[in-house]
Amino acid sequence: GCEGLRVANGEHLVIAERAVFADAVLAALRDPAHGRRLAERARDLAHARYDWSAVGETACYAVSRVCAKAVRRAG
Repeated sequence: GCEGLRVANGEHLVIAERAVFADAVLAALRDPAHGRRLAERARDLAHARYDWSAVGETACYAVSRVCAKAVRRAG
């Protein structure tokens, strides 16, 4: 479910194969402090990389590069 996202197992979320996923989730639930740290890091990561302002900034940069390249070709 997290393929393609720049996340780290044990830092932002729990990644485990299907056979051991339930155990990994239970382990995170048994340690509330660890669960809170995962949640905080995941929230910070989501805000920094996937919030509309971050996505918009990246999109604007990409569009400006394409436009600059088009102007150079036309010029």
